[in-house]
Amino acid sequence: MPPPETDKEAKPYDLEIINRSYDELPNSEVLEEKSLQEKIDRVFTEIDFLAIEEHSVFKETEKWSIDKLTHNSKAMLVELLDIDSVSCILEGDKENYMRANYEERYKMEIHTRYYVVKDLQQFKDEYGSLPFIIPDKAYDKNMGLIEDLAKPENYNVEYSFL
Repeated sequence: MPPPETDKEAKPYDLEIINRSYDELPNSEVLEEKSLQEKIDRVFTEIDFLAIEEHSVFKETEKWSIDKLTHNSKAMLVELLDIDSVSCILEGDKENYMRANYEERYKMEIHTRYYVVKDLQQFKDEYGSLPFIIPDKAYDKNMGLIEDLAKPENYNVEYSFL
């Protein structure tokens, strides 16, 4: 399978690194272990060290900041990797999800990127991982989530309270 075409499709990975990796992999040939380091060196031509400032206790602003005592609204790793994965459930599973235990809820969840479901309803109470609710017609057992159908206008009115 060829690499993704856009940075957004490649996230959380760097598209340039993915393309170089793809170019280095043999096509219909055996990948020889002895060639791995050479291939890795060609893919990772430079090391991008994180700014030491982010992880220092004493900042350039001449203020102390201790990570364990400082509120971060987002996990640093999630921010660095630009991960925006969210959980979703089908609208038909909403009642079962509310009654289910943790393991049962997890089995009902579908994971996708935030931008796909940002306009949809979301559980706001204590239910599981606060999943977004996707229209039943936006999911196919064989094809998975059909992003083009994950829109509020595709909700089934039978599940709505009047």
